[in-house]
Amino acid sequence: MALPQLLAGHEVDEDPETLKPVSFMVKETVCPRTTQQPPEQCDFKEKGLVKQCVGTVTLDQSKDQFDINCNEVVKTTRQRRTEQVNAIT
Repeated sequence: MALPQLLAGHEVDEDPETLKPVSFMVKETVCPRTTQQPPEQCDFKEKGLVKQCVGTVTLDQSKDQFDINCNEVVKTTRQRRTEQVNAIT
């Protein structure tokens, strides 16, 4: 799983209470949700679900404020064909 990054082109505001834009992707792993295993120890699931997430967060840990939405990444026909060609070669 990628760590959230501040979106490029946005000024960095040092105020921890200011909402900061973030964007990151998540991918399904082979570990079940009920596992206590750290996510970084789980392999990514082949052909697993991939989501693009965007939103805002504050860096003030006492406020713990965030608004993040994630949507499934839809592969285009061209991406599928490339994967098929790569699987054959």
